[in-house]
Amino acid sequence: MSPRTSRRPTADPLGAAIRARRLALELRQRDVAERAGVNIRTVWLIERGQGHPASKSLRQVADVLGLTLTLIDRSVADRIAELESRLGQAQTALSWESLRDVKQRADRDQAALDRARRRIADLERENASLRASVRRHEEALDALARQPVLTHDLIDQARAACAPLHRLPERTAA
Repeated sequence: MSPRTSRRPTADPLGAAIRARRLALELRQRDVAERAGVNIRTVWLIERGQGHPASKSLRQVADVLGLTLTLIDRSVADRIAELESRLGQAQTALSWESLRDVKQRADRDQAALDRARRRIADLERENASLRASVRRHEEALDALARQPVLTHDLIDQARAACAPLHRLPERTAA
């Protein structure tokens, strides 16, 4: 018998190793199945990396082919390492995505904080301006109170000085 080439190569390293060994020994799947005491479909599924064969069936097929569990374990370990690597990459990607989201939220919060600080500064300037205006009006009213005689002109000046703060009642005709 001559070794046959695979019509459809398997992506599973364990199945590929078992198939390569079987072909190297010039055995048919039927021969391996009979010697291992398993169904021919089990050998077929193992070689294609399909299904989930029992470890006893795997061990029996490996024994028939002269393969050690070390080879099988190495294939499984390689697959586990690959999956762990992919998991690490996925976790890193999620971490970067999470960090990006956190940074975007922090940037929005910082912008809102900056706007609030500018508004506070504007209100403080307005407050200082109003306080200065109140002081000028108080000084004007103090000067008015020191006058020995109140005239209509002085009262009108006092009303004009206080107009921005509140409205005084209009003077009545005397």
